[in-house]
Amino acid sequence: MGGSDEPGADVPCGFSAAHYEQNLRRALDKGYRFPTFAELADQPDGAGVKPSCLLRHDVDVSLKWARRLATIEVKLGVRSTFFIRLRANGYNALARSSMAVLWELATRGFEIGLHAEPQEGTGLRQQLVAEREILQMAVGREIAGLAIHRPKLNGELADDLWRRAGFRYEAGEQRFNSGRNFASDSNYLWKPECFCRLLERGENVYACVHPVWYWSKPESAGKILSKLRAE
Repeated sequence: MGGSDEPGADVPCGFSAAHYEQNLRRALDKGYRFPTFAELADQPDGAGVKPSCLLRHDVDVSLKWARRLATIEVKLGVRSTFFIRLRANGYNALARSSMAVLWELATRGFEIGLHAEPQEGTGLRQQLVAEREILQMAVGREIAGLAIHRPKLNGELADDLWRRAGFRYEAGEQRFNSGRNFASDSNYLWKPECFCRLLERGENVYACVHPVWYWSKPESAGKILSKLRAE
């Protein structure tokens, strides 16, 4: 993975790769840890260690941009968890080029999880079992957890369902939110505020970051999606 430019002047808050990198650098300077979801699932007491930032990347439309964000994190020694869709229109996770990216992420120390899209009437447990096995084959690693894609639309899963499918955690569980301040950039809008502000205050953070928004300079959501469709 290649690196990006070295840090220079202060980067204003916004959707840019430079601002994202600046946030991570400043967090590291403050002594932040960056555990993966699987680590916290296996070590519940680790959720209370301060300061720490749980980084979640929902890869909704492009593995290319997931790799770009990972490049920044590799350079800084930051780890995160990438949740991968198997039903995406924008990319085929099982294409040869996609599998190469997934292997690279896994070998670089990133955790890979399933970005699940439950389909009612298809046998949910069987669906999850099958998708977990497929993604494990693509990555060559255990898939320990999942995150629901668009949970308001697709619904949530009962604990016993995903556990019986072989997963150790679901990223929306309360144990990951307990003692943490959650921030998400879903729909190109940070809610309740950019995670840079949470990091500045030294708070424990759970940040849901969609790699597709972070280009070399801020772009509008419409322009970003138009460029992706043209690729």
